Amino acid sequence: MNGGLGMTRNAMDDRLACARRPAPARARLRCLAAAAALLACLGAAPAFAAASLTGTPDRTEIETGETFQYVLSLKDAAPRSAPDFSALKKDFDIVDTRRQSRTSVVNGEQTSRLEWVLTLSPKKTGDLVIPSIALDGFKTEPVTVKVEAPTRARRKTASCSSNSTSRTRSRSCRATCP
Repeated sequence: MNGGLGMTRNAMDDRLACARRPAPARARLRCLAAAAALLACLGAAPAFAAASLTGTPDRTEIETGETFQYVLSLKDAAPRSAPDFSALKKDFDIVDTRRQSRTSVVNGEQTSRLEWVLTLSPKKTGDLVIPSIALDGFKTEPVTVKVEAPTRARRKTASCSSNSTSRTRSRSCRATCP
C-alpha cells in the first residue's frame, strides 16, 4: 500500500500509464483526420493534376488563301465560362467555330474532353502567333504558324484548274496543266 490511498504500487503505475496515453476519443479523431487527409491526397489530387487546357493547330505551315483548324481542348474539367477568342482576330479571320465533347472510359478511368474547333484564315503572310488563350485558370501555350504566299507553280495550277472547263486554255496553262 502507498500512503493510505488504498492503491498498490502496481495499480498506481497502471493509472499513470493510462494518464500518459491519449484519450480514446482524441486518438480516434487523429486517426480519422489522417485517413481523411490520405483519401484527399489519393482521390482529389489526380483529378486536379489531370485537368489541362491545350491549343493545337492541325498544321503550322500554310499558304495565304488557305484555312486551318485550331483545336482548344479542355480535359477533365468543367468550364465556368466560354473561352475568349478575340485576341485571334488580330492576325486571323475566324471562319467557323464549333463545340464538341467526348467522354471515354479506359480501364475503369474516365476522361472527359470539351473541345472548341476553330477554322482560321490568316490575314497576312509571315510568322503569325496564335496567342495564349486562358480559360478558368488554365492557359495554352502560344503557337507560331508560318504563312507563305502561294508558290508560282501552285498559282498556275490553281488558275488552270479553275479554267479547265473552258475550251480554250492559255499557252502557259497548257504547259503546266494536264
